[in-house]
Amino acid sequence: MQTSDWTGQGGGVKWPARQLFRQGERLWPELVCALAPLAVYWRIVFGGQVLYWGLPALQFVPWRVLVNDALRHGQWPLWTSLLGMGAPLLANHQSAVFYPPNWLALVLPPETAVSVLAVLHLSLAGVGAARLARMLGVGPLGAAVSGLTFGLSGYLTARLWFISIDNTMAWLPWVLLFAPRPAPSPVANPRVRFLALSLVIALQLLAGHAQSSFYTLLIAAAWVCGWAAVSSQWSVVSGQWPVVRGQWSVVSDQRVVSSGQRSEADGQRSSLMPAVCKGNSSLLSRLTSHVSPLSSLLSPLSSLFSPLSSLLLSSALALALTAAQLLPTLELLRESPRANTADYTFATTYSLWPWRLLTFAAPNFFGHPADHNYWGYGSYWEDDAYLGLVPLLFAAYALWHSIRNRKQTAARFVLAVLAPLALLSIALALGKNTPLFPFLYRYVPGFNLFQAPARMTIGYTLALSLLAGLGAHHWQPSARARYWARLGIAGSLAALIFGEVAAQLFADPHVATFASGLTGAALVAVGAWLLILNRPATPNRWQWAVAAFIALDLGWAAARLSPTADSALYHLPPSFTLAEGRFYQFAADEYRVKFGDFFRFQSFDPLDAQALRDSLLPNLSVLSGAASVNNFDPLLPARYVTYLKAMEASPRLMDLADVRAIVKPMGTVETRY
Repeated sequence: MQTSDWTGQGGGVKWPARQLFRQGERLWPELVCALAPLAVYWRIVFGGQVLYWGLPALQFVPWRVLVNDALRHGQWPLWTSLLGMGAPLLANHQSAVFYPPNWLALVLPPETAVSVLAVLHLSLAGVGAARLARMLGVGPLGAAVSGLTFGLSGYLTARLWFISIDNTMAWLPWVLLFAPRPAPSPVANPRVRFLALSLVIALQLLAGHAQSSFYTLLIAAAWVCGWAAVSSQWSVVSGQWPVVRGQWSVVSDQRVVSSGQRSEADGQRSSLMPAVCKGNSSLLSRLTSHVSPLSSLLSPLSSLFSPLSSLLLSSALALALTAAQLLPTLELLRESPRANTADYTFATTYSLWPWRLLTFAAPNFFGHPADHNYWGYGSYWEDDAYLGLVPLLFAAYALWHSIRNRKQTAARFVLAVLAPLALLSIALALGKNTPLFPFLYRYVPGFNLFQAPARMTIGYTLALSLLAGLGAHHWQPSARARYWARLGIAGSLAALIFGEVAAQLFADPHVATFASGLTGAALVAVGAWLLILNRPATPNRWQWAVAAFIALDLGWAAARLSPTADSALYHLPPSFTLAEGRFYQFAADEYRVKFGDFFRFQSFDPLDAQALRDSLLPNLSVLSGAASVNNFDPLLPARYVTYLKAMEASPRLMDLADVRAIVKPMGTVETRY
């Protein structure tokens, strides 16, 4: 390949501008996936707005302020005296003290850094999913579809304000990208690939959400087992899924380069394990290499053992790298009521409501907090798994294509890994609504430590995003496909008419949300069907139309799910201050003010910034330097929880906690002495 020649000597001079243009042509999916979240959340990135609703104001920004104050005073942020009666800070995993991107808060205002980083992690997630789709062999369109679908998915954008979940899950596609497999790999050197995987897992562990890291490792284990199980590698060339039998290959720019050949001797085919680490083979394979019947029997086990062992070793190295964060967190966990197991009722709270499966295609079927009319179970965002209608159609096509070509390796991977991952994650997300999660809660370690089974829809989100990319890559509007597309258009128009008629005939507010949600979904569906039906023979502009449609569909849904405020909110002084001692807010009053006055699940109400600051809700009071006996933290010491219960029953104990004032609802404060 010729390179740039600034001197003009030699033939075939290529100017840097032309090279950049060609790089842009090749990498446009990654650029689109990186820029789309910045466009959706432009008010945060460029407009001076910040996240505030829920956890940013009550946890993540106050924690960042406490960490910054300690570091600026030359101290390790081990402890804070402003929350509880003194509380661990570094041991709080979600404070993410050692997570490198969080150090941006030392340069920018904490509220700005937290908000901007949340958006940038969506870009990271989208680019990672696009690269992962390319690894599966899709072209630029498929990569763009997968990246946009994952990066702007309902799972991530609905939880934008849950900073630690999004920051952690943004690394999921990167973990899978570097996970051990036969081929291809973004890093040719196996040792470098091993270290890269360890580093990515370490970054995810430091991002601050143990539940998300646990789910990631489960998905990664299923991923590497799937690669080993299908036992051969594929490449997509000119829209085909050929089987590359007997080769471990590296796919780069849709060229297959052999890196190993299957040898044949005396009519016997030898088994070749995935080359996880160059020059190393599993002990099991060596022991059975000369025993033909036993070797053929144990070969599948050895092919699974090698990639799984590599994944475990990478995870072990990642645990060692993050020990400074995880060991204090483990110590705090041992002191908490969740030391052994979380209560079953707590663990199954926010199980996926079965009726919310309808919202996977019609997201506002039960209303929307931005419209002040959500009435479904729990919170809107915990069950949000909307991926857009165009990606759903492409994913359905990928499944159909795989079933028709199930003898091909790529199709077997779809049917053996991606489709089961999507279905199993939904079954697990249903939580208490099926026997599966209760069984795992009782008998499988790890599942009994966390709340909100609905968060397991991350498996569905990832699998459908990749399936959508595969479907987009192979989509050809055949006569049969056109027939079904026309039926889809007719059905969507019928649903549109039905929704409008129902809205006019019935005054019930629930029917109104049904009608509105159905009408909106039908409009998007008509556009989606028309778009995929009109794929031209030369689809250059059509590719951009598909990417734009997905970005607009998911971007519109995302922008309505994250209320923002002016950054001045975090700098307003409260109306009441306390010179010494601590505040306390009774648990019932705190719950009423938090979820009744300011952060209602059913509605995003207009913000009264001064009233919110005057509420002195924990941990918002930290911003004014006020000390509070309350502490809004997912992991609290058991002795502290016991003391608070006793203190509420016997107010005399408040003297021992140095409580000088009681915070009442509506921002009133009652001094004790």
